[in-house]
Amino acid sequence: MNEQLDFLKAQITLLEKRINACSGEADSKEYASLMRLYLAAVKEYNSLCAKEEQPQDSDPPLAFANMGD
Repeated sequence: MNEQLDFLKAQITLLEKRINACSGEADSKEYASLMRLYLAAVKEYNSLCAKEEQPQDSDPPLAFANMGD
């Protein structure tokens, strides 16, 4: 999973540079396209980070059943 996170982080950094470079230009189609890619990459990155932070053996029904113990 760390490889995916590293890849996404690199892609996000690259997209940020490209977005900053074209933000002053009049081509709003390219900017919009880059922003769509950027937002999708950030969403996936945040999702993977959240999954990584969760305990691997987390079983919600079992956790609920053990709440009374």
